[in-house]
Amino acid sequence: MSAPVIEPAYLPIPAAAKYLGVSVATIYRRINDGTLQAYDVAPKGARRRTPRVARADIDALLRPLDPTGFLE
Repeated sequence: MSAPVIEPAYLPIPAAAKYLGVSVATIYRRINDGTLQAYDVAPKGARRRTPRVARADIDALLRPLDPTGFLE
């Protein structure tokens, strides 16, 4: 029997981009314009920042499209 797969709650920026099928630049653009929140998970005083994006925040960006726009 295989172990259940645990999906991480917070994704690194490149993984968030891959999850959405967009570029890393698009994720950073969304962070900079305030439509996506980034979280720093590095320990206090660390030299490198390790920004992550919450999977729930990414999923909240997704919304259904009106199919009538595609029926032209």
